[in-house]
Amino acid sequence: MKTAWGVQNVVSQGNFGLECKLPHDASILFNARNNVSWSAEKGPTFYEVFYSIPIDIPVGKNTSIGNLSGKVIDAELPGKPPIPNVILIMGGTAAVTDKSGRFVFPAIASGTHTLTIERKSVGLNRISSVKMPAEIMIEGGETSRIEIGMVKGAQLKGKFAYPLEDKSISEAKGELILTGDIRQILKKGPATGLGNILVELSLEGETVRRVSDNDGEFLFDALKPGAWHYKVYEENLPENHYLKNAEGEIALVAGDIKNVSFEVLPRRRQIQIVDEGEIKLKEATPK
Repeated sequence: MKTAWGVQNVVSQGNFGLECKLPHDASILFNARNNVSWSAEKGPTFYEVFYSIPIDIPVGKNTSIGNLSGKVIDAELPGKPPIPNVILIMGGTAAVTDKSGRFVFPAIASGTHTLTIERKSVGLNRISSVKMPAEIMIEGGETSRIEIGMVKGAQLKGKFAYPLEDKSISEAKGELILTGDIRQILKKGPATGLGNILVELSLEGETVRRVSDNDGEFLFDALKPGAWHYKVYEENLPENHYLKNAEGEIALVAGDIKNVSFEVLPRRRQIQIVDEGEIKLKEATPK
């Protein structure tokens, strides 16, 4: 066995070291230390022997688990400051953001997981600019990262009602055309709302729905900014009525409050006027 001895360290305080190199990168280190103090010319001497041998153990990534690291910020304020104490839930595990707005989900099984935010922990009418719940893909042995910006949610209010016109019957070219709601015109009261009408909003794969109440009103809250596509389903409208603007786009910004109204219009129905006449019975001729 070949060995190699060498002086490792010699200093003025009397420290001395020898190292012996062994095969396979093993080594023996001998140290002698003489502690010299100000009150004594010579202090005690300490001797140390170290033996080291490298152990080659292959270490690989655990491909069955991964991590998720993220940050929650206020996307509306200058500098986008962090938001602490936000509660996030994924795979039955909860994480809370620290004072830097950061959170970590360690040792998550690889695959797709659903990430949600506890709305009460971010304040009233504040929503994520990222679609929530969010589908997060966890790669084994890797750390996935996400940044979530919080903004003020928008609101959309609306109502379905009959239009109230001055005349219930008008005449044109010998035809009578019914307009408005006859019942309300006769009562001379305000137009009534229509309940149980389904309204649908969609944006970037996210869809929300509401049904109008007995007064014909509906409310969408906590909507993220963007151009929402709306659609009104006319199945529950009164017979022979329709909506003029049953489908379209509504642009909303953060913190926006918009009111929309939908007029329920009657379809034109024609009534033919038959001239008055007299019907006479012809007497039968006796045979």
